[in-house]
Amino acid sequence: MFLIESLACSMRKLTHVWTVHVPTISNLTLVAKAFDPAYMSDESSKFTDPFSFSTYHTNVPRFHGHFLMPIPSQGDKTVHVLLMGHIDGKDFRILVPVQKAKDVYPAHKLAIINMALNLKLDTFVCGVYLFDFQPRNVIL
Repeated sequence: MFLIESLACSMRKLTHVWTVHVPTISNLTLVAKAFDPAYMSDESSKFTDPFSFSTYHTNVPRFHGHFLMPIPSQGDKTVHVLLMGHIDGKDFRILVPVQKAKDVYPAHKLAIINMALNLKLDTFVCGVYLFDFQPRNVIL
């Protein structure tokens, strides 16, 4: 596995996310999400079952595997790594940074909120429940 680029992510759950290339799996650019389950609460553990999300819809990133990886520099401490397909696009945090949000025209803010709510309702109607509907999880 070759790390390509570190991606911005929430530090709330202490995850690390990179775009990667794994020649033995495919020639695609993938995303690797590494996390230590010791820092995950019981409540958040329901979000780590990759198989539960891979069957929802064709626009959900393809799941490529769940691996355990030792970290030699930390005494071979083991972390979990999820490999999934990379989705090109930008999330809301990049499109509308917090420091620029006050400058967005009110009608445009309402249009963005309307689009996000319609997306959430449309996915709900399809049987997909977005538990973590944060700006980082909405990619345009």
